[in-house]
Amino acid sequence: MAKNNAAPKTAATASDGAAVGAPSRSQFIRDALAAHPSVSPKEVAGAWRAAGHKDEIKSALFYLVKGKAGLSKKRRKRRATVKANGSPSPKASPGRIAGQSDYLRIKDNRRMYTDRTG
Repeated sequence: MAKNNAAPKTAATASDGAAVGAPSRSQFIRDALAAHPSVSPKEVAGAWRAAGHKDEIKSALFYLVKGKAGLSKKRRKRRATVKANGSPSPKASPGRIAGQSDYLRIKDNRRMYTDRTG
């Protein structure tokens, strides 16, 4: 029988310093959001450090995980507004500037006139 002269086993660690078998940062955030959907990034980061982890959870990762989980607010679409005379306002058609259509019409007419007369 061969003797085992190896050192006593310690907790295995991953390449980033996190303990193997411990939840990843993303999974930790998912678990925290499942327990408390209105938890803040600072609270999650504090709980992560209190659990004895060396690395930190940044707010960007928190919001990325929260967004992928579908827990963030959805962006509202811009509503098209219509003036009293029925024409859309400049905000309703984002590519237009107020008064631009008159300028372009005059410019096109001048171009057509110079093309005809040479």
